[in-house]
Amino acid sequence: MMQKNPELQKIFDKLCAPDGEPRERHQALSSLKDFLRVNPKDDVGMRYLLTQCLLETGFEEELGEILQLYPEDQAPEIRYTQALWTFRREGPSLQANFDLAEALTGNPYVPDYLLRRKALPKSPPPLVQPGAEDEAITYVLNSRESWQKTLGAIEWLAMNTSI
Repeated sequence: MMQKNPELQKIFDKLCAPDGEPRERHQALSSLKDFLRVNPKDDVGMRYLLTQCLLETGFEEELGEILQLYPEDQAPEIRYTQALWTFRREGPSLQANFDLAEALTGNPYVPDYLLRRKALPKSPPPLVQPGAEDEAITYVLNSRESWQKTLGAIEWLAMNTSI
């Protein structure tokens, strides 16, 4: 979760605005990528919101670049987004299946909420623990639309996470 930083938030908002000007969006993306270059450990957690935004706004190439910067990060915003990104590019490939298996290792609760096996609460949990159910809820609240809009993704997820 990104800590409060008004300047970063302003740039982030420009990038993610659905009706934003293309030039402003590209400038914002460039600024955020610069931020990650000078702060590779991303101590404010901007990468998590950035991956969600890039997924929603169709910046597929840039999303792949950001995901490659954090191969060890087990957060759903990275692992499940990686799986969905690969699925969007390749369909139900061996690599997409591998990426999904990696995501399941980091947090096995995400599919239950994406597939509506469990109901989502109306608001996000106040605290989020890595690998826990509250982390899955937070991820799904922020990303389910991208999963639902990706043709075949929910069915693929269901086939690869059957109970």
